Amino acid sequence: MNGQRSLIFTYHPESILDFGDASIPKAVLPHQIMDRIVLEGLEYENFIMDMRVERQFIEDCAPLCASGNRQNGCLLIQQGGQKADGILVIPENGGCVKYAAEYHDLTDV
Repeated sequence: MNGQRSLIFTYHPESILDFGDASIPKAVLPHQIMDRIVLEGLEYENFIMDMRVERQFIEDCAPLCASGNRQNGCLLIQQGGQKADGILVIPENGGCVKYAAEYHDLTDV
């Protein structure tokens, strides 16, 4: 979807609150968005507040992130109606979040 860029990703976040926690490991990683997943209302809220739970929607799209020569292929998870903001996820073990980062695409505003 997009070319490779770099962002600060949080390792194994429990929720979006971990993005601002300096005690949780972070890494600046190049990434490439491989797919966009739109979640509605409560499903999105549950995801952002509990990222440790395996999610079927991540497992279904995870093979896209690992295909070919892609380094850090990720999924853009957005709340319905949002086009510029979301959460980037680099999956591991199917439906689990390995790394996640806040995403703001000002070109879509």
